[in-house]
Amino acid sequence: MFVCLFHGMFIFYALCRHCLVPTTLNNSDYPKLGQWVSYNRRAYHNEQLRAQGHAPGSSARIDAERIAKVRTLASAASSFLRVSQIVSRTCSLAFAATFLPVE
Repeated sequence: MFVCLFHGMFIFYALCRHCLVPTTLNNSDYPKLGQWVSYNRRAYHNEQLRAQGHAPGSSARIDAERIAKVRTLASAASSFLRVSQIVSRTCSLAFAATFLPVE
């Protein structure tokens, strides 16, 4: 599930050039992406609080590997933009997704 939504976030960033995903974003192009981003932001904040010895406000967690993956989003998306400019900004999301890195 993380990988699918991470790819959705990758495409969102590449097309919109920001990660300010509305919490309510849930459509056929980005199913449940808004909830996923909100949860991961809360989980990241909780991990920062735990590292400082404070109790987090919720039980949301995220591991170091996923944190590292999300941090690489900007550089990976800028590479994607160079490819997408060749293809065209009007290509479908499904076609654009074929350029995503495969795990």
